[in-house]
Amino acid sequence: MTLNASADFEAKSSYSFNVVDTDGGGLTGSKAVVLSITDVNEAPTVTSAATASVAENMPASTVVYTATATDPDTSAPFNTKAWSLTGTDAALLSIDASTGAVTLNASANFEAKKFLQLQCGLTPTAAA
Repeated sequence: MTLNASADFEAKSSYSFNVVDTDGGGLTGSKAVVLSITDVNEAPTVTSAATASVAENMPASTVVYTATATDPDTSAPFNTKAWSLTGTDAALLSIDASTGAVTLNASANFEAKKFLQLQCGLTPTAAA
């Protein structure tokens, strides 16, 4: 038996079919089979914008960006995620691991730093 298309646990978690054997005399034997599809962790896709801006002198804790993503996984533990920041300027910002809200750690100062570079990451976590 071969699949005609890729198995996708989120779309269909099992397939049922019958196998039939016919001998040279026309007699048959059959067996009902259930093929279970195993869920695997599929990577999320970050869908939020690649750039953001904030006005100078905005105070610390100002939300300057909200990271968003889609993930084909719908069941635990693969549907539980946590946001994180990396990159050159990640220490200047904080991210809420649950919501993806990125905030300033200090007031924005255009004269001191015109651009911040960071990367938002979304990683699987253990189910609660």
